[in-house]
Amino acid sequence: YIRHGDPHLQQGDLRFEPAGALTDFADGLHCIRSIILGTRFHLLPQGWLMFEHGYDQAQECRLLLQQAGFEQVASVADLAGIERVTMGQRPA
Repeated sequence: YIRHGDPHLQQGDLRFEPAGALTDFADGLHCIRSIILGTRFHLLPQGWLMFEHGYDQAQECRLLLQQAGFEQVASVADLAGIERVTMGQRPA
């Protein structure tokens, strides 16, 4: 879920991870889009979807959920104050 070209990919232990495990070589949201689309088959009406994302992707993730019709869309900050989890409720 890391955007391709993010400088963090070249720092610390991430340097030794396979790039394909960290990024989709695009905006980092491919898997998140797939999960959101899959909720129509796997998430009951009024069920909640919550997922972690990159440090700078909260706004984009909220938009993806809203475009998919989710309600009560919000992001939650981690202990460092960075929005790292976004959630939404599938409509009834």
